[in-house]
Amino acid sequence: MAPQRLMRKTLQLHGPLLLADVRLLPSGMDREGKRALVGQAIALLDDFYAHLPLKQSSLAVDPVQAARLLLDDIETLPDADFVATLMDIFQRVGDLHTLVTLPAPWSAVQAFLPYLIQEYVNERGMPCYVVTNVSPLLDLGGDFVPGVEVTHWNGTPMSRMIAALARQTSGANPWARRRAAVQMLTTRSLAYQLAPPEDWVTLTYRSARGLRRLSMPWLVVNRSTPPPDADSGARAGRGQLLGVDSRGFDIQRVRKQMFAPARFEHELKAAGSAADVAGPLRGADDSIPTSQPKQLSFRTLEGRIGQLGLLRIWNFDVLDVGAFVDEVARLVRLKPADGLIIDVRGNPGGWIPAAEGLLQLFTARHITPAPVQFRNTSLVRATAALSPEFYPWRPSLDLANMTGELFSQGVPLTDEATANAIGQVYFGPVAVIADALCYSACDFFVAGFQDHEIGPIIGNDPTTGGGGANVWEHSYLRAVWRGRPDSPFVELPAGAGLRLAMRRSLRVGARAGIPVEGLGVRADHVRPLTRADLLKGNTDLLAFAESVLAGARPVLSTALPGL
Repeated sequence: MAPQRLMRKTLQLHGPLLLADVRLLPSGMDREGKRALVGQAIALLDDFYAHLPLKQSSLAVDPVQAARLLLDDIETLPDADFVATLMDIFQRVGDLHTLVTLPAPWSAVQAFLPYLIQEYVNERGMPCYVVTNVSPLLDLGGDFVPGVEVTHWNGTPMSRMIAALARQTSGANPWARRRAAVQMLTTRSLAYQLAPPEDWVTLTYRSARGLRRLSMPWLVVNRSTPPPDADSGARAGRGQLLGVDSRGFDIQRVRKQMFAPARFEHELKAAGSAADVAGPLRGADDSIPTSQPKQLSFRTLEGRIGQLGLLRIWNFDVLDVGAFVDEVARLVRLKPADGLIIDVRGNPGGWIPAAEGLLQLFTARHITPAPVQFRNTSLVRATAALSPEFYPWRPSLDLANMTGELFSQGVPLTDEATANAIGQVYFGPVAVIADALCYSACDFFVAGFQDHEIGPIIGNDPTTGGGGANVWEHSYLRAVWRGRPDSPFVELPAGAGLRLAMRRSLRVGARAGIPVEGLGVRADHVRPLTRADLLKGNTDLLAFAESVLAGARPVLSTALPGL
């Protein structure tokens, strides 16, 4: 199919192609709608937000007071300023679980540039920026190809541009904000993020022909065009067990459209939807076929210490935890026990029991799932009386007036018996590769891996993303109170949405009681990406991981199979 035809069919655009044409669209909310949205944001943040004390202390922010001030200014603020101020309030708490979803048309709009820029560290320890992918849908010029080095963005040195973007993102720690800033360079999900301030971008890049420039307008794609997600109903039914960075999933989705259009089109035909495409882009390789291709890939490598397994977990957004865990068990049984590398970089999370359910496969230790806690507030206690979801936490919530505790007792979301039902199936040395884009359910996995002393953590950054919570939707809380005249919840305007970190997670083992939010999981070995990693399939990173595995001791069960 010709690139132009494929572009029209793949992008599925409705309305304008250029961001400049949609920039001035109204918010879709009248004055009363804005008041309702801000009022509900205040209720959620003040009475339910699990990390409010932490954010007030660690970031010196007060989102509740900021929202109250916005409520006072609604009469005078222009539409665009209202949206920017509201988004800024949520951005400042540095929590990708806790955000406002703008109403249509913004909820469906994703802005993008048709190339991918990634960061690596050179031999002198300096950050550099290289083009790693160019969309086949557009002709950007003969010498603008993967491998060219980008030096300036609209005349601003790239390092300064990244620093400025990092101050505008919601990452929970400095490394997460920097990783998110690199993502934001070329992809924005406008349901959760403000549109870029510029209508077009001029890159200065270094190619074989010397310094060159490329100007390109921001484009938009409407993610609501494909048929509804076939899994959305099932996913909604288990929403109170989710831990996910929705922004990260949106970015992955639009990048699939741009950089792997043939596969995107194939999945549209095969599954009836592109909305559940998971994981960073990956091409044809020697991966072993799997029943969970949207979540997993697995292949073997010949290394100096023998045959290694490389298990890539793109996300934990699964519908059947048992089938997911069984499939991972099947894959890791296929190879010799010379070493296993589990790569979870960029994993935006998913279903928490799926993440914690994998830990048992790699250790003989008993798995203790991470406990989670509600805040102890009068409205949380009132809601607990109406919903069975709160049942295990009710005793401590009921005692809050007497104990004065800020949080409920900690109770795990993952059933402990299920987390230990299969037991160890892989008996060789194992290491995890992570970065600061690992978030939410992925943080649960990496924290559990470290807390149970399964193996070393190798980080492209010093920590993971620090998403230590379980996310709930405003719509669920409203449903709990439905029909009661004293309900604190009202319908949000024009299809807008609110979600928040409802239950915070804690570490176990030697770090028991330490929260994950903001802190993330500290890597045992920090290994930044190199240029070869970005352009030649992580060659340097995998060699480093193998050297770490060579010094690791196998984690053997007390009852080896067949003995």
